[in-house]
Amino acid sequence: MNEDDLICRAYRPLLEAEYGIRFAPAHVASRFACEHGRPDSPTFGFHAAFNMWRHVDDDTMMGMVGALDVRTFASSEVMQLLMAYCNLRKFACMKVMYDRYRSLWSPQQIVQNMLATGVPGEAVLQYVELCERLVNNDYRAFGT
Repeated sequence: MNEDDLICRAYRPLLEAEYGIRFAPAHVASRFACEHGRPDSPTFGFHAAFNMWRHVDDDTMMGMVGALDVRTFASSEVMQLLMAYCNLRKFACMKVMYDRYRSLWSPQQIVQNMLATGVPGEAVLQYVELCERLVNNDYRAFGT
């Protein structure tokens, strides 16, 4: 189990009963942070790297890509960040991220790692094809 599941699910009854810790109801917690879904208003924080596009400007993010350790960069959350940039058509961010993935893996390995995030196969193939065209300077995929 990851720490969120351990603390909030497995240990929650013990933490509440033995230590008096109180957990906010979901509607209150959502005012402070988000993970999946779009918040209705600004939040204090966010969870998961795939939300970074909402809070970190593109230039800063592109600079961070090279600094991330391989384990973090290979995580499903960072792979989902690449997919978010694809959906947003943020080509500069896509290129920097995908170039780094290609330095680590073949396109087939990238497909396998994206599939492991739970994204349907057809969508994964579209993301990889789009990124491959971008890094190979084949701009027909972008309507230019």
